Amino acid sequence: MKSIISGRNIDDSVDSTLIPLTSGIRIQTLNYIVTLELGGRKMTVIVDTGSDLSWVQCQPCKRCYNQQDPVFNPSTSPSYQTVLCSSPACQSLEFATGNSGVCGSSPPTCNYVVNYGDGSYTGGELSMEHLNLGNSTTVNNFIFGCGRNNQGLFGGASGLVGLGRSSLSLISQTSAMFGGVFSYCLPITEAESSGSLIMGGNSSRGRFPSAPAFMILDTCFNLSGYQETDASQVCLAVASLSYENEVGIIGNYQQKNQRVIYDTKGSMLGFAAEACSFD
Repeated sequence: MKSIISGRNIDDSVDSTLIPLTSGIRIQTLNYIVTLELGGRKMTVIVDTGSDLSWVQCQPCKRCYNQQDPVFNPSTSPSYQTVLCSSPACQSLEFATGNSGVCGSSPPTCNYVVNYGDGSYTGGELSMEHLNLGNSTTVNNFIFGCGRNNQGLFGGASGLVGLGRSSLSLISQTSAMFGGVFSYCLPITEAESSGSLIMGGNSSRGRFPSAPAFMILDTCFNLSGYQETDASQVCLAVASLSYENEVGIIGNYQQKNQRVIYDTKGSMLGFAAEACSFD
């Protein structure tokens, strides 16, 4: 993605939804977590920008880890539906997860498997359910994984929400509402501190013009027309990958107290200083 620097936070005049985001230490995970409502039931899930398919553990479970909240029971939800293996969503699994959907029987449901780089995994049925974000935003027929076989480094979370770029991610499924834009501000790791995940907003404000690369640093900006700084050029300590298919990772420790803004449609990434932690 291209990079931008923003001098302002997300614009509240654009439709957006704020979801409190906290450290997962209290449920034995070093990832950050949010609480969403799936089928009318609150679920605490890990936030993951590096994957696409969202999922929660489901009853009956063949092999599940211990989680903090009650395990989701689809049989008690009148709005729950399974996804058929002939559907476009099932055909999208290979691009989203690296594994093709597998047809079940009677009815021919779409079974999924996701393998993560740390050896964790989830498997189950591709499904649809009503998802509530924050206090007032509802996503009808949200496609997610109903996990029956899940193991790994998930702590006590109910599952995971994928913020990647494929058609199955939360960002793509809500693009009509939020335009493919989201941002987060990570708080410090104390359990009582809260940051935020914001769906939507305006990513185009406060940009600085780009400048030529400096040695291996190619994310540089021209500040010569700004009186707030003495520097004529500034470069972020970010270098391009050697190959297009390499995976770059920016650890969450380095991102604390920064508003990190993603515009997936415009292929832009922005940063803005912000005090993320508030009680």
